[in-house]
Amino acid sequence: MLFTFVASYWIDSGMENCFIALGVLSFVIMGLSLPMIVFGKRTRRWAKDRYMRFIDIRDGFS
Repeated sequence: MLFTFVASYWIDSGMENCFIALGVLSFVIMGLSLPMIVFGKRTRRWAKDRYMRFIDIRDGFS
């Protein structure tokens, strides 16, 4: 949804700037994959109890 509001500004500022911004954004998102490879298991273990409470509230399972 946010992309809809930003896309016209990017295109108005020039196609080169648009592609540079999208490239940087893509690089940052891909760069986050390395920390998730390293710390992903620890993060999932840390968030497990919170996620299970969320599922209990959302679905009503006990």
